[in-house]
Amino acid sequence: MEEFQRILESYDVQARAQWETDEDRQQNNKIFTSTICTLFKILSSWPTDAASIRLSIQAKSPSDSLDMKQRRKQAARSRVDDLLYKRYERSCLQFSRITTDVECLPVPIVTHLSIQGLGNERLIEPASTAVIASKLPQLNRVELLMRDGCKRDERLRQQLRNDFARNLYLFPARYYDPLNVIEDGSDLLSSCLRDLSQRLEILNIKESTVLGPELFWPSSSQEDTLPVNRPFWQNLRDVTVSYAPVTPSGKWLLERDPEKTDPTEDNTDPEYYDTREEQYPESVRIPPEDRRSIYFRSKIIASYADRFYILAAWAAL
Repeated sequence: MEEFQRILESYDVQARAQWETDEDRQQNNKIFTSTICTLFKILSSWPTDAASIRLSIQAKSPSDSLDMKQRRKQAARSRVDDLLYKRYERSCLQFSRITTDVECLPVPIVTHLSIQGLGNERLIEPASTAVIASKLPQLNRVELLMRDGCKRDERLRQQLRNDFARNLYLFPARYYDPLNVIEDGSDLLSSCLRDLSQRLEILNIKESTVLGPELFWPSSSQEDTLPVNRPFWQNLRDVTVSYAPVTPSGKWLLERDPEKTDPTEDNTDPEYYDTREEQYPESVRIPPEDRRSIYFRSKIIASYADRFYILAAWAAL
């Protein structure tokens, strides 16, 4: 894990009794943005085939917690001399929206991002977390500790919420569709296996083999029309076909079963998955489309699967 804490500029004792100014906020935003960009420039130079890392980001000024025990005692007697954390309760650090990929390089090696903008740390604008995450193309886990409780400024609170909502699309998409391996509208492997099977007595295809209905019947023919070169299995007497839950065209044969209320049953703990996988280089990790901590697909999609069985029935006639 890489833990990154940005140290903002210090302020004097007199400033403890004053709210942060616009100038203070702009300066802190500039420091926050430039430091993140510098960090990402360094991390982007790391080998992409190395073990992935968890990056934790937070920020504070050395003056925020200086002599805090004594300051709390004094603040209990008089609130006006030291605002403590209230000094920056309306100030959220912003990461520049106009930062380009040249100024802030993408970092593929980071797969787990934790941003702490709550508690004793400086507040971080929620929308900025999405902008930062957009620089991490391999991100698959995010932990955000954000504040949604600016009771002294309702307009600011609404703005922070709306800006966050509008920028959620920036989080990298980590949904992987199966690959489409079909050329010219037909799966060549399935078609060639059909031709081969006409010379066999036993055909046994194990599970996890991605096959199309061309295994049983030419895809160019209609279900109510016999092809010119009708396949014929003169000697075939035993057929066992166990196919993968995807088609060569990249479609799933299974979907979530709405009657199954808990998709986490009988599945590996996501924490175990993350810990186990992220210690390895990318070259030896589970392929992207198989990286699912919850295997929720259990109900067959009849519109896709039926064609397998219809064409198998044609072949059996």
